[in-house]
Amino acid sequence: MVYLMFFPGVTLNYQLSFISSYTWFVIFIVSYASIMDTFGRLIAGWVDVIPKKWYLPACVLRLTLLCLSFSLTMNNVEPYIFQSDWYIILNVGLSAYTCGHFGTIGMKFGSDKETGDPSLAATIMAMWLMFGIFFGSTIAIAFFS
Repeated sequence: MVYLMFFPGVTLNYQLSFISSYTWFVIFIVSYASIMDTFGRLIAGWVDVIPKKWYLPACVLRLTLLCLSFSLTMNNVEPYIFQSDWYIILNVGLSAYTCGHFGTIGMKFGSDKETGDPSLAATIMAMWLMFGIFFGSTIAIAFFS
């Protein structure tokens, strides 16, 4: 949800200097984010990088760092760093990669053998995922349009 709320409102406000057309900038950023999200999901499907007991602290750390990063960008703190091309590209890539990676790991952990009814757990997680996408998109449209 954080990814869907911050991504359009923050990133699309800062055009990269090497792309002159805003239309191509949006196409580039959205495509890049989608590719990084997919890459994060692929890696999470192959290897469990985060052990189950460290999943929640890792999610909290990710959320804190991304909120801090986006806040520094939005509040014009050291603009030559936080609004530079390399930082925006790195930030979008890291945000998209970790969104895909952590989402996939959470789904795997939520429906593993330790869960009493894995199929019910997967259905509930899918329902909340759809709700999060809907809610995040609605908030992004409401606040950033």
